[in-house]
Amino acid sequence: MPPLVLLVDDFEDNRDLYEEYLVYKGYDVMVAANGVDGVRIACERRPDIILLDLRMPGMSGQEALLQMKARPDLAGVPV
Repeated sequence: MPPLVLLVDDFEDNRDLYEEYLVYKGYDVMVAANGVDGVRIACERRPDIILLDLRMPGMSGQEALLQMKARPDLAGVPV
């Protein structure tokens, strides 16, 4: 089973580009368009790694990171 990557970025072009490349390289990829969805998806699916944009409207990447790392089940996931 390939590693599961969560890609969180508010720019659709970036999400599309990175997702296409990661899938081409053999990863399973989930995408989120904002920090709130990123945290929700991470909690539901527990990815193997998270690629997180730091500058997003609403919940920033830093805020999302703090929420994810506060959870014991996500604390060890590399971001």
